[in-house]
Amino acid sequence: MKDLKKAEDLRVRLISWYADNARPLPWRETHDPYLIWISEIMLQQTQVATVIPYYLKFSKRFPTIKRLAEASLEEVLALWSGLGYYKRARQVKQSAEQIIKGFDGLIPRVHKDLLSLPGIGKYTAGAILSIAYDLNYPILDGNVMRVLSRVFAMDEVLNAKGVQNKLWSLAEKILPEKKAGMFNQALMELGALICLPSGKKSLCHDCPISKLCEAHQKDLVSQLPKLPEKREKVKIQQVMFLLLEKKGFLILQRPDDVLLKGMWELPGKEISDQPHQEAAYQILKEDFAVDGNPHYLSSLSHSITYRAITCHVYLIHVSGEVKKSLMNRLESRTLEYRWIQRDELQDLPHSSLIDKVMLLLDPVQKDLF
Repeated sequence: MKDLKKAEDLRVRLISWYADNARPLPWRETHDPYLIWISEIMLQQTQVATVIPYYLKFSKRFPTIKRLAEASLEEVLALWSGLGYYKRARQVKQSAEQIIKGFDGLIPRVHKDLLSLPGIGKYTAGAILSIAYDLNYPILDGNVMRVLSRVFAMDEVLNAKGVQNKLWSLAEKILPEKKAGMFNQALMELGALICLPSGKKSLCHDCPISKLCEAHQKDLVSQLPKLPEKREKVKIQQVMFLLLEKKGFLILQRPDDVLLKGMWELPGKEISDQPHQEAAYQILKEDFAVDGNPHYLSSLSHSITYRAITCHVYLIHVSGEVKKSLMNRLESRTLEYRWIQRDELQDLPHSSLIDKVMLLLDPVQKDLF
């Protein structure tokens, strides 16, 4: 490095600060590589506060990698329901099976072996090896990129050619010979608590390395890092139905060739510019062979990656010939379906959108289930 003393100061200050200021997070109470791996996967693109209850439930149900490998995919997805990015859950399950078969049930200590597992990239491998095994591997997530780009005043857009390689090189060069895991966590913690994104006010006056930070010295903190343009969200309208009968309400399983495959959802469909009241009546009749006037409950907002969804929720009771017609249509479309009670939902993998609908019902429909 250009300034070896700066690197050493950085290490000492960060590790000392982290020792006094680290949040008491549940995955920091263990050195079990399996649990550290699970926490790192859950934390991808997900806030810490959201992850904590999921991590606790998951680690209680699957305390060992063997238990996870032996579980059904549906059971794993059910525990993941609401956390989003469900591909992560499928890859965790696949990796657990591969670790049992190919690595004697032990999380690999070799970098290339970790990279061979589904869902484990360079960052996750570095986190596992440094935090669980205290091996000297760097990490680079959003928080670390922000810290490094400010400390070294990097004015290039983060997704520009070669920038990621530069950041990885910096992360490796400032890594201490000992306590790599603690140092890596300190970098992430600084980005989470002090060196905040540009839309928030960074707490430079509380930063242990502000005197070493080139962006702070040059008054560039609010301008760095330079981020790529955000992908514009696609706005989607859809109608969704609570089809009720004495056995509960109807849910359908998404097929394998669509987003969120295998997840359970309420019947519904995307609509275009058609008024949602008109579309609801038409979809019920044409797609589900239900001829009736559904009761409009409300509309709610939901997001999936780059999609901003407005969901118009309708309720209708089905029985007798209406239900018979519905069942015939479901069979003809070869859809996987179930009638369930509300308390059964927690044991099935489902989108958090259904949970929002259940909350919508609470104040006005307490006697439905």
